[in-house]
Amino acid sequence: GAGIKAWTLVMKNCRVLNNAVTSDNFQISGGGISAENLEIYDCEISGNRVESQSPSLPASGGGIFVTSIIAKNCTISGNYCSSDGGGLYKGYGDKKSSVINTTIYNNESVAKAGGLNVINNLECINSIIYGNKSGENSDIYQNNSEAPMYVWNSIIGDVKGYPETNIIGTTISADPKLDTLAFNCSYTRTHALLDGSPAIDAGLDSTMVPTYDQRGFKAYNTKDIGSHESINEIFMDIPVDSICLGSSEEIVLEGSHRDGKFFGTGVSNSSFSAANINEEGYVKISYILSTDGCGFEVVDSIYVYKCVNSVRNHQTLDVSIYPNPANDRLWIKTENAQNASIRIVDIAGNTVLETLLNKEQEGINIKDLPKGIYVVSTSIGGLHNIQKFVKL
Repeated sequence: GAGIKAWTLVMKNCRVLNNAVTSDNFQISGGGISAENLEIYDCEISGNRVESQSPSLPASGGGIFVTSIIAKNCTISGNYCSSDGGGLYKGYGDKKSSVINTTIYNNESVAKAGGLNVINNLECINSIIYGNKSGENSDIYQNNSEAPMYVWNSIIGDVKGYPETNIIGTTISADPKLDTLAFNCSYTRTHALLDGSPAIDAGLDSTMVPTYDQRGFKAYNTKDIGSHESINEIFMDIPVDSICLGSSEEIVLEGSHRDGKFFGTGVSNSSFSAANINEEGYVKISYILSTDGCGFEVVDSIYVYKCVNSVRNHQTLDVSIYPNPANDRLWIKTENAQNASIRIVDIAGNTVLETLLNKEQEGINIKDLPKGIYVVSTSIGGLHNIQKFVKL
């Protein structure tokens, strides 16, 4: 028996918790899940156990027992078995199995493989298999020396095998520095990466790996290793600073969480259009995420400008601003210094600074501006330029 027993099983956004299978008469396996073919995505498998009362009867796969498995963005933690494979036991099967951006941590077995027992046909990408306990002090045990385990950008702890280990690929042996299992702005629990973790920005970026982590967060920079990205906030991207008034062009908005939502005038789902906006000015766009125990909002803006004859618009003026981000002084260089008017506006649309440039290149004191995102509007005659900068 098991918490869930099936031949072929696909599970998404799930929690399999605190199931227990015990026997003193039969061989048993899979405390949480037992399946021939398993696919799990964004799941937490924790607190499950399988235990035999007879030393002669195996009890393997405390969390999961499978023949083949595809696991992406999963946390397998705190499971126990009285034989092999405290977290996951992957038995013999011809199908290729993959463990991708998955964390197998803090599991325990009495005999071999506190984290993962593998026989054949397994690849491991961007995953953590570390900090598990077993009678032979191994995170991974390979039962088949002729079938290598292929590893890319993963943190792997102690490995044992019979008669020898056979891992091919790129591994990291350092402590991943994981926090305790917790709801980190999600409905399933993860082990957050602590400051200084070698898993941060060390993952493989490719089409094989998921865009979001187990909780739904997108990476700031390079993909992290494991099921939890080292980010607990959200960000959004508006690909243009400004657009012509009444333009039918749709601007695609991008957000850093799969469940985040955009709000604002001209916003529909995840796109913005100025087709029905009648007044020139800054349009505020909000990006909001609300999950169990966490609420985030970020605000940015896009400038809607009256274009001249719908052809000669505000982008025809050549202006450079630097440095960006800026701290004490923002330098502005124009193609024509005659009567260049400068206006700096915050993301809420409030004008915070106005001045005139008398030189082709001139610095503006921004030391007293609060930290944040600003828009600088440069105008010369009927030409305009709109750009964003970040104040540090």
